[in-house]
Amino acid sequence: MLHLTDQQHQIVAHSHGPALVFAVAGAGKTTAMVHRVERLVRERVFAPRRILLSSFNRAAVDTIGQALDQWPHCKTVTRQTLHALGFKIIRHAAQHGALPAIPADGLKTNGEERTLLWAARDLARQRGVVSNEDLDALDEQDFLSYVAACKSNLRYPDLEAARLPAAALALATQAEPPPGLPYYRDLYRFYEELRHERGWITFDDMLLLGWEVLVRHADLRQHWQQSYDAVLVDEFQDVSLAQAEMLDLLVAQHRNVMAIGDDDQTIYGFRGAQMAFFRGFAQRYNAKIYEMTDNFRCRVGHVILANRVIAQNRERHPKTLVAARGCGGQTQLHTAPTDVAMARRLVDTVAAAHAAGYSYAQIAVLVRLNAHTPLIEQALITAHIPYHMAADEPFFRRREIADLLAYADLAAYNQRLLLRQPLSSEQAERLTLGWRRLYNRPKRYLNRQLAQECLTAALHQQQPLSTTLPTLADRVSSRVAHAMHDLADLLLWLGEAQSTLPAADLLAELDARLGYQDFLATQSGFPETGAGYAANVEACITYAQGKGSLAQFRAHLAQLETERTQLDPQADAVDLRTIHRAKGLEWPVVLLPFCNAGHMPFRGAEDLEEERRIFYVALTRAREELHLYAVEDRQIELSPFLRDVGATVLLRQAEQFAALLERDPRTWSAAETLNVATFPREYGQERLLRHWWQVPPELRRQVAGRVVALLQQLADAQATQRLGLHPADQDLWAELAGSDAALPDAPFSGIEHLLKPPPAPKPSPEPSRPAPYRVGERVQHPHFGQGTVIAVEAGRTGRTLEWYLTVRFNGRAPVKLLAGIAPIRRVEA
Repeated sequence: MLHLTDQQHQIVAHSHGPALVFAVAGAGKTTAMVHRVERLVRERVFAPRRILLSSFNRAAVDTIGQALDQWPHCKTVTRQTLHALGFKIIRHAAQHGALPAIPADGLKTNGEERTLLWAARDLARQRGVVSNEDLDALDEQDFLSYVAACKSNLRYPDLEAARLPAAALALATQAEPPPGLPYYRDLYRFYEELRHERGWITFDDMLLLGWEVLVRHADLRQHWQQSYDAVLVDEFQDVSLAQAEMLDLLVAQHRNVMAIGDDDQTIYGFRGAQMAFFRGFAQRYNAKIYEMTDNFRCRVGHVILANRVIAQNRERHPKTLVAARGCGGQTQLHTAPTDVAMARRLVDTVAAAHAAGYSYAQIAVLVRLNAHTPLIEQALITAHIPYHMAADEPFFRRREIADLLAYADLAAYNQRLLLRQPLSSEQAERLTLGWRRLYNRPKRYLNRQLAQECLTAALHQQQPLSTTLPTLADRVSSRVAHAMHDLADLLLWLGEAQSTLPAADLLAELDARLGYQDFLATQSGFPETGAGYAANVEACITYAQGKGSLAQFRAHLAQLETERTQLDPQADAVDLRTIHRAKGLEWPVVLLPFCNAGHMPFRGAEDLEEERRIFYVALTRAREELHLYAVEDRQIELSPFLRDVGATVLLRQAEQFAALLERDPRTWSAAETLNVATFPREYGQERLLRHWWQVPPELRRQVAGRVVALLQQLADAQATQRLGLHPADQDLWAELAGSDAALPDAPFSGIEHLLKPPPAPKPSPEPSRPAPYRVGERVQHPHFGQGTVIAVEAGRTGRTLEWYLTVRFNGRAPVKLLAGIAPIRRVEA
């Protein structure tokens, strides 16, 4: 029988009223949720049909439902996603005449939105509202993501035409186009016009229209408010405005709503999720707050690193993960001189883990962006290790890479025509496809008629594109004419340079001449999406270095494709995915490459705290082994997320703590015993020792007794404050030792060094300004980690007053620092 923790019991015991649950990664929140529901049903607090369980996606709901199905009396509990609930409300409204009838095939949730977009694009052409150049260059997925974000945040293409009631207008807003893409709003308006005509309900409409029904129709709102007596919503940190407001209307009469989530795992801001709804829940509903801090997934090293990283964020509910599974596993930071060496070292780790008994599918490589995969993919393929890319193409198939290579093909065909060499039918077909793909990418505002004339001249008169373009330039504006001349020059240069320049130099020059990365970065409704596309191009150029000419580079890519196909990624394969796609998942072994500044956080990221949350999510995916990789170079810094918390020292402390617990405590030196004494408090793991330390009682008493004996000697010598000890240390270990424990009498080697006070400060003039730190304060150093100030001395350099601090850093002898220049900061208690 499953034994619930004290934290889970508190949640299970909650019956009525609003509640907010902060559940850290790996906390067993599903267990708490389903046991609460089971109790509510068993004790007849609420009827099972009148309890609604919901979460962010279908997979999460299914997991909750499967856990609930162990109790027959809970079979009829309602469990569905918020989108499904929205559609249920819409369908009910249509059945009662509040909305038009939904056609039999009116529900469109399998990508049919793209056909709607195509029709909207045609309508925009017909009405002449959006230029053909903008429509030709449209990134379809980016626009659909824009529509999804608008609808999830109640942003209408024409707010006035929506004729919403006054109360709804306090929440709904007029959609604004992304910077540099003014036509998005017009296209959104046409998209919605056609959707209404066809009677379609898309996935994104389920929330917006569901909310609309509740806010427009009082009778229907009352029906749904009386349908459920209790509502539980998991992953609440990921809800959007539409979801939050639909739920608010649904529970308005009883407020029996429990929101469960983790503000530290809010990483979907780019698609409309807002942490404010989760963090503001308690105040909005005057909710009871619960915390689940036990982590049943990770090991101590993983947890203390994750805790220190996320603690740097200010916009969060303060909480500390507790490693319920204790010590063990691995947490390692690997460095390499180059990114290529880093990728090879990562693959060596994969091979070692596989040799140790892990299947490839139990190993995950998590990257911040897809642009970080090329070197990893090549290294895996070279090592004949199968891998699977979650929901994305291998790097050499991505559109932005294919575009650059298509330019090279176009220039090669142009070169053939210059040399009066006829094109074969296959080459003519490829020329046609390449030209139509590229003539307005990046935007040149070249209209379709002129583009077709260029193509016709090439196919039927064998006239090079570089010749035709300038001859037609006098028929357009000076801006377009300039772009046409530039394109002609580009094709001429590229046609000749392919045989002389190395691939990396060629692609870099091509990118610069096109302004391609700038184009990609600005032609997206979402800054991160555009930046990701641009990063893919940069990564491809870097990857091409040392791989010969363009022809040789393309042959290399073709070979990679062949070898990858032979690896059969459908079989046992390493899971390669972005961190965003890793949320909610776990693996025994997790590897995080590119832990350098510029990659983590991603260069140019606007929200540094969200970047840190993304890293935190990655750090909390591993069950046994967590491996981080960084390039160690003077020009490339370690990720500030690791540097700022003194990751190297921190991980060494965790490793030493685990190793000491494996040793006979009678062999511990005084310094080692002191490290054991302070580790739980310094890293927030007191609860681990009190609740989850699985050792025989006698060993527990021996360890705790050894620590208590040292603390007693230090207290007798009045050295506790000077060594950074806290009354909480004595309380913890005394509790673990027990009141009747006999303290071991084995001597402590090296105790004289701990008892020896620091040298007395030299007399100095009375300081004219107060000391910046006090004895006993905690400070953070980027290299030494955290430490305690054990002495503060004033001194003068000439007439300048200086303050010298003596700090005892974890696991180190005391260090003397000049406060004015040392890179330290105060750690708030």
